[in-house]
Formats: sequence, C-alpha cells, structure tokens
Amino acid sequence: MFSMGAKDSIERDDDLRISPAVCLEFQFLRERNRISAAPDELVAILAADFGVSICAQPFSAVSRAAIDLSWTRDPFDRFIVGQALVSGSNGIGSKLITADRAIRENYAGAIW
Repeated sequence: MFSMGAKDSIERDDDLRISPAVCLEFQFLRERNRISAAPDELVAILAADFGVSICAQPFSAVSRAAIDLSWTRDPFDRFIVGQALVSGSNGIGSKLITADRAIRENYAGAIW
C-alpha cells in the first residue's frame, strides 16, 4: 500500500495528520464505488494503525494557501496541499505522503 519512503516517514513521525478534505474525498470515492468503507471507518483505521489524527488548522488559512495552487484544478488536491502548507513549523510546510504525481511534482514537501 505505501512505498518504502512513505513507510519510513510514517515510522519516524509521531505527529501524523490528515486534512479534513481527505475525509470528504473518501466519501466521493465511496460514492463512485472506488472504496467500500465509510470515511469515519477509514479515519478510525488510520488512527488505530498509525496514530493519525485530523488536522485542526483553520479552514480559512487552508483555503488562502490553496488559492495560489494554480498547477491543479482538483479542489481536493488544492485543499490537501494547502493544509500541508499551513501545518508546518517555522513557515515550512509539512511533509505530505502521496502517490499523486502532480502533487509530488509541485509540492516540495511531498514524498512517496
């Protein structure tokens, strides 16, 4: 499921968070029959297996960061990367584990 680089990062980091936009994206995937589990079930699995929590950064800050991400028209990608941008410390965005090639090519903090 995860690449070796993603697994290494997950094992080293004790503050794993997902964007609330991921929960909505899970629901869209479920409605398109791409996944069968409900978003709450998936979040519970991520929390139990990896200690993941939902990031609590204010939506206003996330949406401001997402506005400038003109390299994609996908609103989920914009919100997820925007969340990572505002969630890092010292003005540096958080690492973002993703298999999405466009995100990896455009967000320096993306790993896979």
